[in-house]
Order: sequence, then C-alpha cells, then structure tokens
Amino acid sequence: MGDSQTYGNNAVVERNWPGFLLSGLDINGATLYNMSVGGWAAPQYLNMLGKALAFRPEVIIIAFYSGNDPMESFIQVYGNPYWQGLIPDKTLTAGDAPKSVFPAPKEDQWPVTFNDGVKTVFTPTLRLVSNSDHPAVQAGYKIMSEVARVVAEAVASRDVKVLFTII
Repeated sequence: MGDSQTYGNNAVVERNWPGFLLSGLDINGATLYNMSVGGWAAPQYLNMLGKALAFRPEVIIIAFYSGNDPMESFIQVYGNPYWQGLIPDKTLTAGDAPKSVFPAPKEDQWPVTFNDGVKTVFTPTLRLVSNSDHPAVQAGYKIMSEVARVVAEAVASRDVKVLFTII
C-alpha cells in the first residue's frame, strides 16, 4: 500500500518498485497486489488494511512517502471528522497546515526526460513542505506513526508480517 510513488505513476506495472520487488523474489507463484493510489496517505492505508487482509496475504508492505505523506496525512485527519480519532494535537486545526502552492508554479518545476524517453516534472519546493520544522508536519509524522502502530497491532494475531518503508 502506498501513494503515487508506490503505484508507479508514469511507470508500467513491471517497472514500478513493487513490480521490481516481485520480479526479484525467487518464489514460484508469488502474487503481489499493489493497493496504492496517487494522493493517498496514512489514513487511507489504514482504511485499506481490512480489504488487504481479505486476500490472506503473508506480507503487507506499507510505503510512506516523506515527500508528501506527512502533510497529506495531516490534511486528511484534521479535515475529515471520520479520522478525528487519529488527531495527535488537539490545539491544531486544518488551517494550521503550512501554505504551499499546488500545482507548483513554473519556476518551482524541474522538467526531466530520462534516457528511456520517460518525462516527469520534479517539484522540490512543494515536497520540502512535508519535511519542514512545522507543528502540522510534526503532527503528520505522528499520524503516520500511529497508523503504523495500529496496523502492526491489527496483524499481530494473524500469520501476517507487516513491513514499513519510507521513500
């Protein structure tokens, strides 16, 4: 589970990182379900857990992306009453998120063409917001940590391993 970084926006399935992982496993008959969606963050990963467990997996991998998961987690939790149980700091509100411009202005976009012809645009200024020293960012990381704890607790009584990675 993850966001666009795990889904592999702009990549064919075999060339996203979960596809490379599967091709690198020497396990006959291994099946990998990429339950990732662009724009998701920690609350959605938690929400997807029950559906993932229905597949009776041996391993669940959750990939947190430091480029936007802290802020997206903050915005989701503080902006949606459904997630209020994950709020780590009751003194903050959704309006306390650091301001960033989306989509990033042209001067903050770095267009790149890779050797294989694939094109993308990097937006480092926008990504740095999720790694700034800001109370909302700190709350976002606490939300991610709490989601990891809840997921680990939910699978502890099952024969399922859970792995977390940070991209």
